[in-house]
Amino acid sequence: MTGYEGPAVIMQGGRRVRIVCAISVSMGSWKGRFWSATPSLGPDVHYPKDIELDDGRLGKIIFTEVEDDRRGGRFNGSGPVPTK
Repeated sequence: MTGYEGPAVIMQGGRRVRIVCAISVSMGSWKGRFWSATPSLGPDVHYPKDIELDDGRLGKIIFTEVEDDRRGGRFNGSGPVPTK
């Protein structure tokens, strides 16, 4: 994967938070930003979360920045680049 831009879902406990995201990959590490979270993220933003891209690839993320309204922010990939 060289990058991704489009819809995704962040799994936060039992909640599925729909987002739009942009992910960049560089030398095996990856990071991204997200916006339009629906519903907004819950208060538990301090632990790794699963992310599922629209094409079915799965990965884990750690939030590095979350906006006050919890509808956008930035993250780093935790572990390998999302795969199917």
